[in-house]
Amino acid sequence: MPWNTKSLRQSRSRALTGQRVHLGHLALLYLVFAGLFFLTALFFSQGLERQYFYLETGESKLIPIEVKQDKTVYQVTIFNHHIPVNSWTFIEGEVLDADKEYLFSFADELGHYAGVGSKGEWTERNNSYSVKITLPEAGDYFLNFVAETSWREDNASLTVTVKKLRGSSLPYILAGVVALIIAVVLNEIRNRTINKLIEALADSADADDDDKYR
Repeated sequence: MPWNTKSLRQSRSRALTGQRVHLGHLALLYLVFAGLFFLTALFFSQGLERQYFYLETGESKLIPIEVKQDKTVYQVTIFNHHIPVNSWTFIEGEVLDADKEYLFSFADELGHYAGVGSKGEWTERNNSYSVKITLPEAGDYFLNFVAETSWREDNASLTVTVKKLRGSSLPYILAGVVALIIAVVLNEIRNRTINKLIEALADSADADDDDKYR
């Protein structure tokens, strides 16, 4: 059949009416993608190798690391077994190259605080912290740790865990969040779930107000 203006309009009309995208199915598809992204992020966040070390406060600790692949990601976790009330521990870690030359550093403070305020007794405790580092090239590296405390104790030891990860999970977490947001938006456009909930709450509030004035 030869193409003309009428047949082209009919073809476009069929495309718009007969092949319309179902927003509910599309929202479900994005929800599946979000789940897959989050599962992938969980996979990459799992460690392949772990090393444990003990660090005494006031002393430096040099930890050797052999990196076999470029851009290897490690998660360093430091745990303080005991912090007295209203005391702190400051831990600084340095990443050194094979010649023990400084590359970059990271640091954080752990603490245990308590007191009495206007709302009664309160307490705040932070016994550990974690940081992810990426070593750009294969080779030998060193982690150098120094810990200081606000109190004096002979056996104020900390546990240092160095865990090699499969890779960075951040891109997959971000992709999962974006896919989840798209799924929620498409579902809202299709079903107006949030609007219906808001309307139901508003009707319930209006009904309560009417009961008060009867």
